[in-house]
Amino acid sequence: MEEMTEEMNNNVTINEVDYAMDDLSDKAKNLISFIKKLDDDLAEHRFSMDKSFLARTKVVEDLVQEVENPEDVEEVTA
Repeated sequence: MEEMTEEMNNNVTINEVDYAMDDLSDKAKNLISFIKKLDDDLAEHRFSMDKSFLARTKVVEDLVQEVENPEDVEEVTA
């Protein structure tokens, strides 16, 4: 898998080769911006999936509690 990292000094590393951003074509710069946007989107999706997973885990715990000990659970209204 190809790797890309951007350093604070306005360089980018692609497949272990450093490039100065100023030396790259406009198309390359646009592609780098697109990759950054995709990385941000992926991070948001991971967060959303983690949130949904945690919520589902809690609901399953509540269901188990309700089935096994119905008198111990307060009634929840949606």
